[in-house]
Amino acid sequence: MPAAGALDTHGLDISDTVMEELLSVHAASWRAELPQIEEHYAGIGGTLPATLAEELSALDKRLAH
Repeated sequence: MPAAGALDTHGLDISDTVMEELLSVHAASWRAELPQIEEHYAGIGGTLPATLAEELSALDKRLAH
């Protein structure tokens, strides 16, 4: 995610608080989604690109912190 100051919000009526919320990652919510994504991927089977499985594994590791 970009840092709040990294985005040009010139002309937008967005407070710092709202921008902080927009750029936040709710790790618990994403962790709750992981089993559903894994189940969906399992249904795809051997045709699932390995890159998607690798990205999901990396996401799981990042969310564990």
